[in-house]
Amino acid sequence: MPSTGATATAAVVKVPGAFSLVEKKHVAWFAVRWPSYLAPALFERPAGAARSPQSCLRVDTINPPGNEAASVHFFKKVFDAEGISYDTAESAPSRGNIWGRLEGGDQPALMLLHHMDVVPANTASWLADPLSGEIKDGYVYGHGALETTSSGILHLAAFAALHRSKTPLNRDVTVMATADEEAGGVLNVGWLVKKRPELFERGVCQQRSR
Repeated sequence: MPSTGATATAAVVKVPGAFSLVEKKHVAWFAVRWPSYLAPALFERPAGAARSPQSCLRVDTINPPGNEAASVHFFKKVFDAEGISYDTAESAPSRGNIWGRLEGGDQPALMLLHHMDVVPANTASWLADPLSGEIKDGYVYGHGALETTSSGILHLAAFAALHRSKTPLNRDVTVMATADEEAGGVLNVGWLVKKRPELFERGVCQQRSR
């Protein structure tokens, strides 16, 4: 995917069904498909609208300053609604990190990892407010739609579906959302490795977005 440089240009995510993510960079287009079976897993339950892709894309985590604590609040609502236990830590004031774990066997753990911050948006390049989550012509416009905001939604949907299925697991599965990837990475997962090493004691077979 072409680099956005210092600021991000327009990005959209198409709904419903198999969610198409499409981002325009000058004349270049890049598209991927969201598996349609993941959509009901998270978004068609009670309070689903409050935790839809639109709602997630509206959370302002532009870095600087980051303020990923706002996105942590979004994740907390999902975990609480699903009955999933979780923990949080701030690597600096308002620089939130959150994770949930499903316990399994003794194989190396699987981690679904993404960062919650996004780069500053060049609003002149957008057809809508980058933080509006506006639906226009079948597309949801939102900053991070082709970055790890959408990856995080997919991780969360898959994690919630796995939790509901009560499938016996041969390894722990962790979903983790971290701060500060876009401006140095000092306060992100590396901080957790140093400050919360017990989170990684079971080993990590990592599925990382981006």
